[in-house]
Amino acid sequence: MVSDVCYVRGEVVAGPNPQMIYRQRIARALDYIRAHLDEPIRLADVARAAAFSEYHFHRIFRAVMDETVGRYITRKRMETAALMLAYHADRTVTEIGFACGYSSTANFSRAFSTYFGVSPSALRRRGAVVGDDTVSVLARRYGKDFSPADLFLAPALEDDLGGGVAGDGVKIHVTRRAAQPVVCMTTDRGYDPADVVALWRELIARARQLGLCGEDVDAHGVVHDDPAVTAEDRCRYDACIRVSPPPRTLPPPLFASTLPAGRYASFRRRGHVRQVPRWYREIYALWFPSSSLAPGGFPPIERYLSDEPDAQGHVELEILIAVRPLEAR
Repeated sequence: MVSDVCYVRGEVVAGPNPQMIYRQRIARALDYIRAHLDEPIRLADVARAAAFSEYHFHRIFRAVMDETVGRYITRKRMETAALMLAYHADRTVTEIGFACGYSSTANFSRAFSTYFGVSPSALRRRGAVVGDDTVSVLARRYGKDFSPADLFLAPALEDDLGGGVAGDGVKIHVTRRAAQPVVCMTTDRGYDPADVVALWRELIARARQLGLCGEDVDAHGVVHDDPAVTAEDRCRYDACIRVSPPPRTLPPPLFASTLPAGRYASFRRRGHVRQVPRWYREIYALWFPSSSLAPGGFPPIERYLSDEPDAQGHVELEILIAVRPLEAR
């Protein structure tokens, strides 16, 4: 067999469909990093999770991700910290710093202020702004402007989310879900609706060719990043189809995964795709503070109740957020 040759972010890689295979294995490394942000992360352990040798891993990681392992870990720690500061009211700044791998409040505050241009305590005040003379790492390295206000809603927009109904009549309930085996494809091109629709069309076509699904598709999206704190070209999204039983092998770019079991808050919404970011703000900034729950550790899941955005750009979906009990202070 003649091996294909392709370029992965500028570097030549040889082998049968190497770009997709490498991306799948790097995805394992990203999952390992996300699960261990609260502790020191060794390059050898991340490489082992991706089944690469430590000697070559950092070069492969940079070729695929366009940033070093160290920079990626720092970025995910900072992004996670920003969201925890905004939405985990039951955690102190010190606790959030520890949860994101920092050994002291001083080290965490210094790193956070340098990265975002605003201190952790200031971010929790809705009126905090990044000074015009501040050149943050986020802006300098990733070209992303940051406004702490984007993590919250203006008072005029704050609907009453109490009692089980949010905004325009959406039902809210908390349910326990079993583990769901899924077949997925991923994109790191952000959440542009056109790109997401193209990804879904390709995934469904490939899955049907393999006999993994028929006309009815149980479609879920895993939203790994929040564009309020992550540059658009760094946002990662998995399109997933629930299958049973899970396949033993899959041809790239498909890969198998599992949506974990646990308790999830469920929010059913219908509206224009441009409203989706606001729906998340309603959930995190308004519903969680009024509930007895806090967000869990898995990224948000979107379960699609309509095939694609209709001619007017409207979608119907169920947003599923893993939850845990709110800690008493």
